[in-house]
Amino acid sequence: MPADWSDWAGLAGMLLALVALLICLVSTRRLRRLARRMPAALTATESDLRLHGLTVSNVFERVARLERDLRTLRETQSQIETRAVGPSNYGQAINLVQRGWRIEDLVRSCGLTRGEAELVYLLHGPGGGLNSKRNDRELNN
Repeated sequence: MPADWSDWAGLAGMLLALVALLICLVSTRRLRRLARRMPAALTATESDLRLHGLTVSNVFERVARLERDLRTLRETQSQIETRAVGPSNYGQAINLVQRGWRIEDLVRSCGLTRGEAELVYLLHGPGGGLNSKRNDRELNN
């Protein structure tokens, strides 16, 4: 019986070795197939990465351009709003001059040009033309 067991053990060992050899052969075949496909896959991946890189830099350029355009639009809008001086701005400027505000303050707060602010100041400020006429009328009455 011991001889039978050893025969069976040797046969089992050979079968295991044969199965291991088959697994190695199949694995080697798969690895070779993968190795043949790798250069093409690598080239495609590199191409995709380059394309995505260009796309991303393109997006950054477009965003930067849009931010510049937005900044320009905001500045233009601010300039337009500053130029849009209406009667209420003059009334406000007159009140502020009578309270002692300076020309620079009128330009900043009321959106007047420097010339407009100077005129309001000359007409309605301390010792201004309209104040002196008003004072003259009050003295004559």
